[in-house]
Amino acid sequence: MRASVVVRYLGSLLLLLSGLMLAPLAVSLLYQGPDRLPFMISIVVTAAAGAAMRFWSRKPMGLMWRKESFVVVALAWLLASAFGALPYLLAGSFANPIDAYFEAMSGFTTTGASVMTNIESNPHGILFWRGFTQWLGGMGIITLFIALVPLVGMGSGGTTALYEDEVPAPQADRVTPRIRDTAKALWGIYLGMTVAEIALLMLAGMPAFDAITNSFGTMATGGYSPRNASISYYNSPLIDWVVITFMAAAGVNFGLYYLMRRGKMGKALADTELRVYLAILLGCSLLATTDLMLNGGYQLVSDALRHSVFAIVAQQTTTGFLLADYDLWPWFSKLLILLVMLIGASSGSTGGGFKVIRLIILAKYAYRHLYSVFHPRVVLPLKMGGRVIPDSIVKESVGFFILFQVVLLLSVVALAAMDIDLITALSGVVATLSNVGPGFHLVGPTLNYAWAPDLAKLVLIFDMLVGRLELWTVLILLRPAFWREG
Repeated sequence: MRASVVVRYLGSLLLLLSGLMLAPLAVSLLYQGPDRLPFMISIVVTAAAGAAMRFWSRKPMGLMWRKESFVVVALAWLLASAFGALPYLLAGSFANPIDAYFEAMSGFTTTGASVMTNIESNPHGILFWRGFTQWLGGMGIITLFIALVPLVGMGSGGTTALYEDEVPAPQADRVTPRIRDTAKALWGIYLGMTVAEIALLMLAGMPAFDAITNSFGTMATGGYSPRNASISYYNSPLIDWVVITFMAAAGVNFGLYYLMRRGKMGKALADTELRVYLAILLGCSLLATTDLMLNGGYQLVSDALRHSVFAIVAQQTTTGFLLADYDLWPWFSKLLILLVMLIGASSGSTGGGFKVIRLIILAKYAYRHLYSVFHPRVVLPLKMGGRVIPDSIVKESVGFFILFQVVLLLSVVALAAMDIDLITALSGVVATLSNVGPGFHLVGPTLNYAWAPDLAKLVLIFDMLVGRLELWTVLILLRPAFWREG
């Protein structure tokens, strides 16, 4: 592995990040906030670090090796979070560096788990940066980097490997033949949908700054809001339904939107994963609504429906916005919420979790195995949408399921060893590993992670990272053989 290649890519990424920090600086200058100097210092430090890394690795790069792409992607998220934490520390939002890093990692990975105890006491620049980090992480900082490669003087070598390592779902969709064009197309759709939500939220009565930052959280399925009470602060059913609509839309494979834009609406709507995803949202919402009417003390069907739909959509898309404190709901509804947190959104979306497509593949795989018990000589290929599912994708889904459970179990054991109760530990790990944010009990929707010991926060930071990169890209680096081979 060539250190110069890795360092050069990372240096270019930091230069890009320093440029992106100009956006919250502009907001701070607009509002004359006390965070102007912290952002200026952060920009200079980040740019200087990136320039130094580029200077050190100024030799010609050549094509990136596969091993190098794994290292670049994993370190890119670690470094982006480290430098992204600087404004929080310098502005005094956090005194503890681990808290600042937790907040930044939670933002970039679109987890939305927060250690910020009084959100509204922070200046506008910090709140904008908090929302902006998750918006950048929603479609992927590496994907943005690939889309802007010519602007930072990089060649095209290695872009395919970088894209596939950052978007490692069962199949990293290419909506165009070239990876760079794919990145641009997806970011264009993402930006357009964000602007549309901002406009609709403002028309619904939400202030402009809130509309922008909440839209960042919605489209990234991150859940950071500039208000302590999240979406419930606005007390507007119209705003609730706008947010519900865009959360659900953000949980759809963005490649399907590209098909729709190309006039292939029928092909997009026939997608099996889309149909199963919508069926889960609808079915769980109706079950939760019924439970709230029967056992939750709700008097109006409209309120029970709106609150249940919001909670199910927010948790399955891994957005994590708050409308009602579901931790006070009946256990059946809470079980549904935990279930959809684990399932997650569609592959190719900005949402996290196990992904609906893997659930479909595992269900088909289990059925085939059950069928083969009684018909051992029958060869039954797995199909979806009329096409045979490649064996490599089936193996990836099975392997991912096993690794997901192992990481989840070990993380829960680690938190329990710190004397954290089981409900908090389990839901907290599920919420960070699936990039949801809030869980139950001490990490419930009206609370946060500020109380957790630093060691527990480090465990959860690790879960956020491996959850966002879907295990393989990070866990492969923990194999000693990875560093010895080649």
